[in-house]
Amino acid sequence: MYLYETAPTSAIVGAFTIADILLLSPPEAWATIGDGLAITKAEFDSYVNGSSKVVALKVRGRFRLRLQQSCRDLASLDASFCPPRSAVMLENEALLAHLGDLVEPVDNIEHSLDRRASEKR
Repeated sequence: MYLYETAPTSAIVGAFTIADILLLSPPEAWATIGDGLAITKAEFDSYVNGSSKVVALKVRGRFRLRLQQSCRDLASLDASFCPPRSAVMLENEALLAHLGDLVEPVDNIEHSLDRRASEKR
């Protein structure tokens, strides 16, 4: 899956591979994945806001793009591309090949999400 960052970049900035999809109650979700989230327990509770189930994506690998791809960059390969509200299926082969050429592993790079998760403990 590719990650589109709305602000301040308005660009596709990275990607990740899904290892598993979890369907859990909010308490089970917090117990299972809370340590890996970049939010506090109060923020999590506010986000799930009384939901009976939470869907979580377990990530296997993280990647960043060597060159972030703005909407204008992507529209030059696929005129129908527009930023997703939450998720969108990319089907244009040229666009997928272009993005695939730009990914590189980031497991050895410290991310702000990693720092924030460690700061909340």
